[in-house]
Amino acid sequence: MPKYIGLTIGPIYDTIVKAKKIKEIWLASYVFSYLMKKIVENFQGYEILIPISHDNSQNEQKTGNFPDRFIFKPENDNDFKKLKDITESVLKELEDKYSNNNLRNYFQIYFLEKEFNAVKYSDVVNEIYKYLDSFDNMKRFSDKSIDILKIILPEDKDKQFLFEEAGYNGREKKFPMLFEIAAAEYKTFFKDSIERGKNFDDDDKFYIKLQEYLNEEIKSKLLKPYKYIAVVTLDGDNFSEKLKKMENDEYNKFSKTVSKFSNYADKEIVKYGGLPIYASGDEALFVAPVINMNESMSAKNIFQFIEKIKNNFQNIFQEKYKDVSISFGVNISYYKFPIGESIKHSYEQLEKAKKKKDKNSVAFKLMKHSGQIAESIFKFDSEEYKEFLKIIDDRADLNLLSSILFKTENFDAFLKSIVTEENLSKNFENIELKINNFFINFFNEDIHNKNRHIIENIKDFLLKIMKSQNVDLENKFFSFYSSMRTVKFLRESINE
Repeated sequence: MPKYIGLTIGPIYDTIVKAKKIKEIWLASYVFSYLMKKIVENFQGYEILIPISHDNSQNEQKTGNFPDRFIFKPENDNDFKKLKDITESVLKELEDKYSNNNLRNYFQIYFLEKEFNAVKYSDVVNEIYKYLDSFDNMKRFSDKSIDILKIILPEDKDKQFLFEEAGYNGREKKFPMLFEIAAAEYKTFFKDSIERGKNFDDDDKFYIKLQEYLNEEIKSKLLKPYKYIAVVTLDGDNFSEKLKKMENDEYNKFSKTVSKFSNYADKEIVKYGGLPIYASGDEALFVAPVINMNESMSAKNIFQFIEKIKNNFQNIFQEKYKDVSISFGVNISYYKFPIGESIKHSYEQLEKAKKKKDKNSVAFKLMKHSGQIAESIFKFDSEEYKEFLKIIDDRADLNLLSSILFKTENFDAFLKSIVTEENLSKNFENIELKINNFFINFFNEDIHNKNRHIIENIKDFLLKIMKSQNVDLENKFFSFYSSMRTVKFLRESINE
């Protein structure tokens, strides 16, 4: 019977969420990818099931794109020992680079060799993943004295070799800071500042200097989202179910399709001004600007960008694989908010999105510096999500958005009395009539009449949420208010 060998390496998530700075986040992911790359490259020519072919070299986007799993078919009885010896050698090499002989005790690495009756790749991967998952769930003792982030990000820059390994090797290719990502639209300012030798390690000083640098007309257009970042996680839906049905040839074709999408998404994140933290197969984690109004951008904000990635996913996959989709979790927070906490929130939002029926959703959470929170979940193919994107595209006047939000929240009890379970199921025409009259009666001043199409879009958005089967009755108005607060936030001035 054929044998296959599996390896898992961790603890990735626990390491990432400890990080407080963007450099630490990136390193926390990259170091695991680097170790896996060093291990896998010793098995070129073997029958490798995981990682897929795309992952056999770090890509040009400076991203950790090797997964935490390695599955291959051994060529002889010594390959299990060979894998262990190579892993030991790679860990020793890492310890030598950081002059720390205890570093290996931090990593949790498990090995498995198993015989199979069948040789169907999907069966092998699914079976080995069950064992590796159980290994990952075993929290073995690790030396708490090992501060992994402090070790791999030493003060001595000559020992920060992982940055150089990824291509960050000088002022022109320096690692971006969070405010550089948040305000990616103003890259010219960053470039000019680098040439003048300025260093903006003090974030507040950066925003002061940015406003001094810009002329009055542009300065007046600076928006609050330039001080916020979006942390985004994405994950393919129904991939494991799809793989279970595949024969080996189809498995290989599907893997190449996954590779194609992963490479596309990675490049697009960078183009948009974001920083990919991890991108492998159908999973990714990245940090991105909330808005990027640069005229070269087809997507001007994080929601349009996610829509762009989702549409490309559909173009790549759904011609042949119509039963797979993709879901996103988004956390938007102030650039000084602990980045590890932002990642936690992003993963929580992804979990919510994937709990929706048929998945294929985006869940987002806006955490304002003031403490106000707005969050919502949309199915990508829903009518209410299309209306939400339309309202964002309208780029409505801030005063108009504030007026509508204030009035609808003020009359919350009245609106909720209209939208009852009985009316939703038997008399939705009555709901439409009363909400339509509400908008006519309360939004009839000059500012409203000049922006009638925007008001109509917002009214339609409210009605679509009310009618939607995707949103529970008790969450309908919460979803509307949260969405409108998010749209309003995208238009707020940086100094408000």
